Amino acid sequence: LQVRVPLCDSYRERKEPTRTALYGVCFNPYDQQQDAVFAVTGGRNIIIAQFDKDKSVALDILQTYVDENEVENFYCCAWSFDPNTGAPWLAVA
Repeated sequence: LQVRVPLCDSYRERKEPTRTALYGVCFNPYDQQQDAVFAVTGGRNIIIAQFDKDKSVALDILQTYVDENEVENFYCCAWSFDPNTGAPWLAVA
């Protein structure tokens, strides 16, 4: 079963900061190429980030998304991968 949720790239579209409680966080244990990649969920937001010890600011935001449904509230997330290609999958609920 594959479900697609309409998401927008909030990094480019968000004009002003919002306050959102973050509930779920999980590291991607399957991607050996990228170290310390994790996802954070809360409200309508999904943030994918990575720690980078070589930078003065150790947090590098890779992707951010906001669900178009204004009443959505994500509480948790889990990583998996495509068994054929190895591409990472992120499930949020």
